[in-house]
Amino acid sequence: LLRRARATASDKVSTRLYRRAEKAIMRAVPVVPLGSFRMRWAVQPWVDGIAFDVLGGFDAASVAVDR
Repeated sequence: LLRRARATASDKVSTRLYRRAEKAIMRAVPVVPLGSFRMRWAVQPWVDGIAFDVLGGFDAASVAVDR
């Protein structure tokens, strides 16, 4: 349903498909996340090679400190 809703050009049809998908999900899944957490990191200018993943973690092996 979601794939069909994204693929259709008609707002009316896509809305109907999204509503059907929402009802099916709510019947099948006991808990649906309605929000997400936001992380904020501060890094000093002399820290290089740090890249955060989608969960807010990072691989310390790629980090370099040039001070």
